[in-house]
Amino acid sequence: MTLVEQLKEAEKIPGLKEHLDAFTEYKCPKFHHTFRIVDILCKSDEQLAAYVIEEKKWLNSMEGGIENNAVVGIYQNGKYKISKYNHRHMFDPKKDNPDNDFIKIEKISSLENGRLHIALYSANGQETWLSLPGPQLNSLQS
Repeated sequence: MTLVEQLKEAEKIPGLKEHLDAFTEYKCPKFHHTFRIVDILCKSDEQLAAYVIEEKKWLNSMEGGIENNAVVGIYQNGKYKISKYNHRHMFDPKKDNPDNDFIKIEKISSLENGRLHIALYSANGQETWLSLPGPQLNSLQS
């Protein structure tokens, strides 16, 4: 499924499109940012989605380099949880981690304790399973 088809599927989940729009339009006075939706996997019957957004940021002062992060998010019923994974450090290339350059969500699995397991692939082909708390922590209304 192409990203365009995935985004059309995402429109079936109430509030998800607005959440993604708000996230990718974020502005910060200290940094310049660009955001790009890389992948999204929807389970429309559960009103659940997992997504990867590529974040690039650099200081307004132009010090340092460009930092790249993969933002992995879970969205369900108007609530979300995100985690950032740095794969290119702004100041220290020794802290770069190409395994965190996530580009593909393979699977979402629910667990009884409220956690979700997400299978992701990085650009270098590394498979990673993340365990995130369900999206009960952050509400779009708060």
